[in-house]
Amino acid sequence: MDLWITDRDNPGTLGDVSMTINDFIDIRNHPFIVSRKFSTCHVQIDKRVPTDLFSELVKFVRVIPMDEEIELTKETLPIVSKIYPSRAALIRHAYYSDKESANKLVNGLIKESNSNG
Repeated sequence: MDLWITDRDNPGTLGDVSMTINDFIDIRNHPFIVSRKFSTCHVQIDKRVPTDLFSELVKFVRVIPMDEEIELTKETLPIVSKIYPSRAALIRHAYYSDKESANKLVNGLIKESNSNG
């Protein structure tokens, strides 16, 4: 069972759980999320989502960005860094020195994540 956090149509399968970004942000839904055993969480990268929510989410489920490619911005950089904590320093360094290479790096990580599951 996968969790989809998106404001778009849910591309998941029967049995998956889908919630909007606003539902994900709403603290009343957090016990539900934590109490379920999700194999993967597919997220729409959106600056509305507080970074600390991703910090907690990646502790108990594999998180994969929904989009095959994203453009890093100052708002999405912290979110992507939380999703890929082992590469966070490299992502940040690339972002501040060469945004084009940072986008290539992150989009490569996303592609790798999507091909692995």
